[in-house]
Amino acid sequence: MKGKVTIPADPQRIVDVAGLTEELLLLNMNVIASANTSMFDGVSVPDHLKQIFDEKKMEVVGNYSGALSTGDLNLEKIAELKPDLIIMNVRHDKVYEQLKSITPTVMIEDDVSYVNWRGRFQQLGQWFNKKRMWKNGLLTMMPELPSLRQKSRKAWGMKRLP
Repeated sequence: MKGKVTIPADPQRIVDVAGLTEELLLLNMNVIASANTSMFDGVSVPDHLKQIFDEKKMEVVGNYSGALSTGDLNLEKIAELKPDLIIMNVRHDKVYEQLKSITPTVMIEDDVSYVNWRGRFQQLGQWFNKKRMWKNGLLTMMPELPSLRQKSRKAWGMKRLP
């Protein structure tokens, strides 16, 4: 986390500019806007998220993985939405001061490679006191995970996978 911030106990107006929209929705968080747009054009919502964006009337506020140091964020639009929490990643370090002037802003501990997706999901669960939900969310995302783990342990002769 960057700086000192108190995360609201039950945020109702989250703006995600870190590419965590899917994880947040699995945790039943109220995302009102996202920068979770296509890496190809930076504007369109990925096909697998279009319906959810429409149903929840989520706004697009930029591209979290944009080429610019700001991640191509629309800071004015974010401010107009009056969020009670902004979640960012290291790509937005240069605009952190501007984001935190809008509302409490937290930075996910992330290397931006998304290899540590489980750690990202766990960190969100801890921030929002939803540890049980994040574990269940992992199982929802990957229902075959327990059986794969067991098969892998047996195949590799391990009691515990790293």
